[in-house]
Amino acid sequence: MSATPPNRKAIVKTHARTTRPIYEPMKQKFQINQELIGDNRVHKNLNQDIIITTTDKINLALIDQEKYLHSKRDWITPLSILLAVIASLVAADFKTFLTVSADSWKAVFILIGISSIVWLIKCGIRAYKYRNKGSNREFIDRLKKDSEAEADLYDLLNK
Repeated sequence: MSATPPNRKAIVKTHARTTRPIYEPMKQKFQINQELIGDNRVHKNLNQDIIITTTDKINLALIDQEKYLHSKRDWITPLSILLAVIASLVAADFKTFLTVSADSWKAVFILIGISSIVWLIKCGIRAYKYRNKGSNREFIDRLKKDSEAEADLYDLLNK
């Protein structure tokens, strides 16, 4: 039989054919001893903010949050493609393949490189634009602002 987990006591119950231990939490009283505390201070901060809002508002806020978070890392894909195209242009010796000439293949790679540069610039601008957005604190503040506006409207209607 295995050892009893800490902070639990084994209670043996009889089942139809077998006896097995069932673990239940031990009830402990927790008291802070004055000697343990000494000159230390105990601070209690139990205030909570409650946000009451609708599912639609949360969904819209999450869509914005996702947009902000994606914009911060969307530049990785075009940069990776650009680096791969540059490596191919530098190292490859293009040859005729599938009745497409070597110069055409090189032109295709150059066009892909130019496209990835444009895409990278677009993603870089968006990442710069949203660089200070998308934090958890901002998301919660946005939900609070919407809730406060709804509460003010509710108060006005019920007066």
